[in-house]
Amino acid sequence: MRKHQMTRATGCLYATFLQHPRDVCMTYVKHCLLSLRFAAMFASASIKAVAHAFVPSLCVHSTSDTADAVQSILLSSGCRDDGVSDVESVL
Repeated sequence: MRKHQMTRATGCLYATFLQHPRDVCMTYVKHCLLSLRFAAMFASASIKAVAHAFVPSLCVHSTSDTADAVQSILLSSGCRDDGVSDVESVL
């Protein structure tokens, strides 16, 4: 590979895997774990929402509870206004 191609490939890898996590003050691994946590929360919420659709008395508050929990985690992870990263407290 030529030097120019290697630089472009490195830039592409950086943009693909590292740019967003760094933009939100996380490492790739911490961002991955947090995203997987959200995926698990949303998967559980989806099952509860389907159950609620057919039996309205089941899981009455699960959707709003999940939304509140996700919002709380988002607000306490990554970059804060003071520039400090606090993701360790939510993982």
